[in-house]
Amino acid sequence: MKYNALPAYTGNRPVAWFSDGAGLADDITAAETADMSYIGIADDTDEAEFSSYVSVLETAGFACSWRRDAAAGLYRELTKDGTVVYLYYVPAERRTRIIADNASLPLADFAADCPASPPGGEILMQYGLYYDEMIKGYTCDCGMLYTVKLANGEFIVIDGGEKEQATNEACRDVMARLVEQAGKKDVTVALWLCTHPHDDHMDLFLKLMRVFGDTLHVKRVAFNFPAHANLPLAPYISRMKARLRQCAPEAKYLKLHTGQRFSLSGTAVDVLLTQEDALHVTGKERYSGTNETSAVVKICTQDFSLTLLADIPEENGDLLLARYREKELDCTFLQAAHHCINRIEEVYRHINARYVLIPEKTEMLKKHMAENYATICKYHPADAVLPAGDATSLFRCENGDLQIQRFPAPTGPYDGSEI
Repeated sequence: MKYNALPAYTGNRPVAWFSDGAGLADDITAAETADMSYIGIADDTDEAEFSSYVSVLETAGFACSWRRDAAAGLYRELTKDGTVVYLYYVPAERRTRIIADNASLPLADFAADCPASPPGGEILMQYGLYYDEMIKGYTCDCGMLYTVKLANGEFIVIDGGEKEQATNEACRDVMARLVEQAGKKDVTVALWLCTHPHDDHMDLFLKLMRVFGDTLHVKRVAFNFPAHANLPLAPYISRMKARLRQCAPEAKYLKLHTGQRFSLSGTAVDVLLTQEDALHVTGKERYSGTNETSAVVKICTQDFSLTLLADIPEENGDLLLARYREKELDCTFLQAAHHCINRIEEVYRHINARYVLIPEKTEMLKKHMAENYATICKYHPADAVLPAGDATSLFRCENGDLQIQRFPAPTGPYDGSEI
């Protein structure tokens, strides 16, 4: 559905429309794709006008398939003839965003068919990728990979790792950890969630799908990348989408939107921010950079919660703090933003977390990110700040206590193997 097929916003208030990125199709090579979404932004509006527009859509034949009201915003999903329109109003900004989503399933359909199990047994893994000085084709100083084992034995996998970290040894080790947690050879990924379009957040997972395709089954994929027309995407995004189409052709797709909430086997996934919040309405440059398009997501199991900041810069941190009350952001585990490169002191000061997880290793932190590392330790005990590169860490609750297991991380630079 093109945006001009939608009714005008309440009172004919002006709406600025933009391309909002494709789903699994490649909008690098084709500006217009069948699954291209569009976003409209109405400024200086209010809750009454937002609600009135929802009623206008319903009169036009759209059915409200999901809704959520919260202090941070009002969120609605409407469907008509298989097409999804997602819209949300943010009181702190007096702004409504309207997304003609031509890529996603409705939330209820996306989350369906995830076998329920009694809660308990969930495990968080911070995988110990190999970090060293950034030498292209040899070593990498970034990369991020987390997994959450669900109560039913399936997994949420977050991001991946850079090509230089995706050695054969590392891929075998990741798969062995998942097999051990699942208790069986076949591993089911209930959801692969990619936070933003940088290759250090996807390459290792793409290789896992290729190498272990017979025993690694991907049921759902979720990400929200900006349109190539608004922020030029690197060629590896074409590779990523081609790999998903090839190795997970039956996987359900969801374009993440702010305010979405769905559950997989009793584990809740809350979308706190997306690239749609960072889209600049005025000015030639639609984004200040790719990191600004990071999705911020909170995952809550029965026993623990994980807030993923991905690679957000300070501007996104300000949005978080402006919209959400502190208790809404508090968590058991907080992932430090951008491998501790970005300085977002106010976020670390305001979010209460039992542990801070850093996708980096201590040696690199002390050498290159000492000031930001010290800032995190200023607000969180040093023994609760856990860099990923020092070890692979598994976190689980037993008899009400959080237990931590550590395993040696793979060592050594890139082995030249195919991604």
